[in-house]
Amino acid sequence: AGAGAEEIGRWLSGRSLAVPGLDTTAYLVLRLAVGAAPAGRVVPTVFHDVPGMVARGEADAGLLIHDAQLTYGTYGLREMLDLGGWWLEETGLPLPLGGNAVRRDLDERFGTGSVEEVGELLSRSVRHAVGHREEGLRRIAPMTVGIERATLERYLDMYVSGLTVSAGRAGRASIEALLRRGYEAGLGPDPGVIDMVGGDD
Repeated sequence: AGAGAEEIGRWLSGRSLAVPGLDTTAYLVLRLAVGAAPAGRVVPTVFHDVPGMVARGEADAGLLIHDAQLTYGTYGLREMLDLGGWWLEETGLPLPLGGNAVRRDLDERFGTGSVEEVGELLSRSVRHAVGHREEGLRRIAPMTVGIERATLERYLDMYVSGLTVSAGRAGRASIEALLRRGYEAGLGPDPGVIDMVGGDD
């Protein structure tokens, strides 16, 4: 996967790449995989426009997130690199897709236990989503018109898993590895100490 990623980095030189934002986890992981920054023209756009741009020839390649990771074939596109697979091979860890952050000074500003309370509210929300799968599928259906039920279920499984409920040691290690590698590559600030509120067993 490493050699393939480097080869793709060379291929991108002089070509255009549509990305779902410059400050996204996806773009950071791509830059780590192909070597710092793609040398071609990077075109930031709304994530759901990326596959269409590539299909119309407005970009030579695209960085896909969300359901487009599963539906790119309907645009006549093909996969060049699976960044989740690359990350797993590189680190042996799951790829962190997103997270919630809270300010460290909430306890000072709003009283002792405020950080834990926010963490518990977020955790309850995730546990509700996991426990009410059909409701979740109904809610995302209007935003994913034309996507088959099986694809929707696979999409939901990608984003709502045991790691969503509790990141645990593997989740913490993955977040730390991603932010540390980004910092060491000059692609982000020093993350310092990462504290996790709940779910860190």
